[in-house]
Parts: sequence; structure tokens; C-alpha cells
Amino acid sequence: MVRIDFHEPVSAEWQKWRDTCAEKQDAVNQAVLAGKPPSISEKTYKGMRHVYFDLEGPFHGKCAYCESLIAADQPGDVEHYRPKGDLTESYRPAECTDANGQQTPHPGYYWLVYDWRNLLPACEDCNRPSKRKTNGKLVGKWGEFPVRRFRALLPGQEVQEEPLLLNPAWDDGLEDHLGFGITGVAEPLTDRGDATIELLGLNRRHALVQERARAYKEASGSLMYGCLLIISASNDAITPAEETVRGFDAGELPYSAAGRAGLREARHEARKRKEEMFLRFDV
Repeated sequence: MVRIDFHEPVSAEWQKWRDTCAEKQDAVNQAVLAGKPPSISEKTYKGMRHVYFDLEGPFHGKCAYCESLIAADQPGDVEHYRPKGDLTESYRPAECTDANGQQTPHPGYYWLVYDWRNLLPACEDCNRPSKRKTNGKLVGKWGEFPVRRFRALLPGQEVQEEPLLLNPAWDDGLEDHLGFGITGVAEPLTDRGDATIELLGLNRRHALVQERARAYKEASGSLMYGCLLIISASNDAITPAEETVRGFDAGELPYSAAGRAGLREARHEARKRKEEMFLRFDV
């Protein structure tokens, strides 16, 4: 997971979609206030999915959570960071206390159904609950949204929440919460990192762990190879190795978080070797 610099587009197409979303959102809010089930249009909130899934877009065609490339045969989901409805805790209906002091199913964050800031591109493995063969544990986000203590029930209260699930489009310092090593295993560095790993099954998907390990090694290997070319002055052109390093640094390549971890290790090693080289010839 890497930080995504996602700024709202300014195109006429986007603005038209925003206006439609505002109308639909108002209808949802009014229905809930009237005690009626709201009508939610998937077609509407998915109307700009190309912005979220475009290879040249801010998410580079990747799942915002695990960074797997969302292939043509696995279209992925336009996912609500805060669930639009059917909120669950440990995959059971979450409850809250209504105005009359009665326990009632939490309605979900219905007021954020059409909010572009609440939408993320997600692969099916991260978004849809499934059981992993390792221990049969259910993983996948869907209606889950763990928070510390307070949970919002009304519009505007969400600013008081402390979400445990990391949001790559809004949270800075993701590397302070999640660590990666040469094995590809995600290491929790905080409770938010731990909750994110567990909820999305980031270590329970064997192929995903393998791909992160490959990215770590590819990134570190490309950096060291690039350093050797520079030292030997054998090539003045931009090499594939340098392109790979740039791609991981920019967060454009799949599994860039693991790749960046590999780059940090390789850079540390390169500085160490450089220091040793100078010491060896220091007279």
C-alpha cells in the first residue's frame, strides 16, 4: 500500500457526474430521515470508474489496498472506504443505539454513498469476503470498518472517528504502519497496520506475498545494477534498471510498497559499500 496523490479532476465530465451524485445523495438522505429504505444506484457511483482504474490514472490500474494490477478479466470493484450500508463487525451485523436508546442495526455511512473521497479501486480479494485455506478465516473488507472507540452514526460525525483501516488516498506515512522485508510478508508496525493486514488478508494470500517478495528483490537488484553501471560509466542512457527504480519510487508499479522497502535496503547497502571503498583508499 502506497500513498496516492489523488486530486479531484476538473473536467466537465467529472463535474456533471458530481452534480448527479449530489442529487442522488440528497434523495438517499431524505429517504433515511423519513425512515424509508434508500435507493442506491451502483451505476451512478461507478460512473467514473475509468478515473479510478485507468493505467495512466492516479491509482495506476492497481488495487488501492494490496497494489495488485486489476486485470481485464478481474474488473475489480469501486469500493466504499466507509461502507455505504450493511455495516458489520467481525462479519456480523453491527449495532448502534438509536435516538430512543434502543439497539438497532447500524445503517452504514449512507451519507457518503456518492462522495468521491469515499471511493477507492479494489480487487475482489481485498473487497469481497472469502475464506483462506490456511485456517479458514474470513478475510476481505466488504461491510467491515473497524474504528477506535467512537463510531459515526450521523452525517458529519465521521470526522470524530479514528479508523483502523488505512486509507492510501488520505493517510500519510503509510510506511510507519506497514513494513515489508525480502520475504514479502507484511509486518504490522502499529495497531492500524495490524488491523489492515488482518482485514484484507495481506499475509494470507500466498501469491500476493510471493509477488511482494519479487518486487522487493527486483527493486533492490535494479538499484544495485544501476549503481554498477554508473560507477563503470558503461552507459549514459536511461537503463531498464533505472526505469524500474523510478517506477517503484513513483509508486506506479505493482507492489511499490515492497519495492520501496527493497530500494531503502539497497541504498543503505550502496552507501555502506561506498564508504568502505573510500576507507580502503584513504591515505
